[in-house]
Order: sequence, then structure tokens, then C-alpha cells
Amino acid sequence: MPRKKKTTRGRKPVKQTPEHVLPSGFWAQVGAVVLIAISILYVVAWFGAGGHVLEWVQKGSLGLIGYAVYVVPFLFTYIAVEIFRAENNRLSFLIKFASGLMLIWFAGLFGLMKDHSGKATGGELGRVMNDYIMLPLVDSTIAAFLYILLILITALFITKVSPITVIKAVWDWAQSNLQEEENKNNDIIKKANASDETSIKLKFGGSKKDSKNANTLGDDFK
Repeated sequence: MPRKKKTTRGRKPVKQTPEHVLPSGFWAQVGAVVLIAISILYVVAWFGAGGHVLEWVQKGSLGLIGYAVYVVPFLFTYIAVEIFRAENNRLSFLIKFASGLMLIWFAGLFGLMKDHSGKATGGELGRVMNDYIMLPLVDSTIAAFLYILLILITALFITKVSPITVIKAVWDWAQSNLQEEENKNNDIIKKANASDETSIKLKFGGSKKDSKNANTLGDDFK
């Protein structure tokens, strides 16, 4: 028995649902905006405003990283700007890792300091860094020097600036200040010399013209 041919007559075409395609780097840009928003909220919390939630976040952050919390808004804002500037809004993992290290270094540095009540200002992270890593090896002065050195190196890494560029900039700044100071000193010396010459002329009868006038007056009285 012959098979019946299947007919497609009368079938309606299936409508395809349009896809929702996001632009490239959308979620990275959203993350950057969130970082900026967090930075603003942290600054608001510094002044005791924003309600109980921000107050709790501020206290929790102080307990965790201490005064390094005041570095967070600047660091987050810089990372957000770099995300917007990066190709396809993709930021290297090393930059994010270095940013985390920056907070650790600051927490350790502030952990060497104490507030008016004698409590260390580096939070729990600063306490761990100093009690178990830094202070068993070196004293507090050397530890502070090492923290500052690590902060500078990490900042140069994050900002992609070579150390020689910073050294040259500092050298040029020092040279320009010295030159400006030298010019000011030369101007003061010139003014002082001019003032001395004027006082000498007045003391000893003025110029040759004044001396000639004085002789003429003397002849008139003879």
C-alpha cells in the first residue's frame, strides 16, 4: 500500500522570539558604576549620614581594615575610571589584585598607629599583618618604612608609571624650586645693593652735579 505524502500546506510559520543582545562590556560598565556608587556612599558614611545601614557598613569596615577605609573611595573610583578606559571595558586581574594589596598595606601601616584611646587604627587586618608578619621580623619604624615602600610600588604598578618617571619629575620639581629661590635671592641682593648705593650718595653729598652746585653757591657768598 503506497504511503501518503505528508503535506505542509496550511501550517503557520513559527515566530522567532527576538534576542536581547547587550552591548559589549555592559556588565563591566555596570560594575564600574557600582564602584563609584559605593565610593559615594562611603564618603557619606564618613560624616555620619545615610542612616543605620551606612553606619553599620562604616563600623564594620573600620573593624576590618581600620583607617584604610578612607582609601577605599579613591581606589574604587580609580578602578572604575580604568574600567571605562580599558579596551572592551576589561580590566586586568592583576590590577584588581594589586588594589586589594594596597588596602592590606594601608591597614598594616595604620595598624602601627594608635588613636586617643590607645587602640590600633588598622582594624583586624592590620593587627594580623603586624602581629604575625611584620613586627616579629622588624621593629615598628622599619615596618612603617616597608609599608610606605610597598604602597608606593603598588601605586606605580596600578597607575602604570615607571619609577624613573617619578624620580625625574621630583628632580625637575626640585631644580625649578631651587632656580626660583635663587632668582628671588638675586633680586633681593640687587635691591639691597641699589639701596646701599643711594644711601652712600646721600651721605657723602650726592652726585658730581650736586657737588658742582654746592661750589657755585660757595662762590656766590664770597
